[in-house]
Amino acid sequence: MQRRHSGGGLEAPMASVQIYRGEGEFEPVELNDLLARLDASRSAVAVPFAPKRIELIGELSARLLADRRIVEQPALAYFAHWTRRAALRDLAARFNATIPTGAIAAPRGVALHFPPRNVETILLFSWVMSYLVGNTNVVRLPSERGAAVRRAIDLLVAALREAEDADLFIQYPADDRLSEALSRCSDVRVVWGGDGKIRAFESLPLRNGGKSIWFGDRYSYAVISGQALASATAAEMMELARNLALDIFTFDQMGCSSPHKVYIAGNSDAHGRAVAALIDAVGEAARRRGTAIPPSHSVVKLTEAMALAGAEPGALIPRLSGELMSVVVPHIRDSEDRVGGGFIVVEFITDIATLIGRVRPAHQTLTYYGFTTAELTDFAKAASLAGLSRIVPIGQALSFDAIWDGYELFRELTRTVRII
Repeated sequence: MQRRHSGGGLEAPMASVQIYRGEGEFEPVELNDLLARLDASRSAVAVPFAPKRIELIGELSARLLADRRIVEQPALAYFAHWTRRAALRDLAARFNATIPTGAIAAPRGVALHFPPRNVETILLFSWVMSYLVGNTNVVRLPSERGAAVRRAIDLLVAALREAEDADLFIQYPADDRLSEALSRCSDVRVVWGGDGKIRAFESLPLRNGGKSIWFGDRYSYAVISGQALASATAAEMMELARNLALDIFTFDQMGCSSPHKVYIAGNSDAHGRAVAALIDAVGEAARRRGTAIPPSHSVVKLTEAMALAGAEPGALIPRLSGELMSVVVPHIRDSEDRVGGGFIVVEFITDIATLIGRVRPAHQTLTYYGFTTAELTDFAKAASLAGLSRIVPIGQALSFDAIWDGYELFRELTRTVRII
């Protein structure tokens, strides 16, 4: 049905919402019916880490781990391991330890999730975090999903249907009126996908007392001790290369925690040969992973590499590769390179402390190799005043955790009830 807007013309008809039933099947639903259903679902919330919900997720994890098509995908395999029964018990213990004395935690109610398009497994983590703490959830599915993720969602939808849970996975074309209507019915809204997406949602009101959790644009990078790299054994170099390739090529650097730059604490004369060996090893690791970069993006990477090498004194391109394209610069630069798809800029710095003045609020993850806990702690105390919310070993850039982007998500997704 069309309505007249304030300018006198006709509004476009509102897009329809479809509920995902699994196996590629969708069921259309009228908006008013969906909103009534969400209001009623508040009675279906549960206490945080309810045994029934832990059992459902633990069983889902077992089914995922038993599916070869799923465990062959690193990001999905990580989700399946992250939700094992033993891991869920640890998560529950961590959460309970955060509840103040004289208080209990309660679910917020209806949680509305808008996952990103570029990192499709985030929708699973966003949902499971909220489900574990007792909320009823509505997840808007990205329009494009890989076969393995579709399979995982099918298993999840089937498990929810069997348990008669009220959670819904829905799909609808971009329509601010639908997003606003759903937001007004929600107690918490989780938006992933960058600053532009946040701006599109920040003016849409939530239910009274509701809150939004935002995940905007972020930039991440790695730092490696030149001394540790130069003294690494062949086995250590191979392991580092595999881990760095995992961070770079999972999601083709589209994740907010994917590194785009690698800093080497040292100098190009002393450590240049070790850096070249690492770059070769990362390229080989990418090939063994079966990494396939579209030819059009390979051309983009080559063009960007040539331009950068020509603009920076002393810069060089160690090798031309379809998988990994890198430019090595003997000094630090101000630019934040975001070419993606296997493009890394390597820059030399005096030591890790050099980065303290370079950290910005939008910087999220620093991955590292070859530094002591004391060195990292001293760095973090100073650098985190300006930015950074994660400092993890190379190989764990994309390892999701209950603390993410500065949020302690279980606490954000619950209310604290004071008892005196």
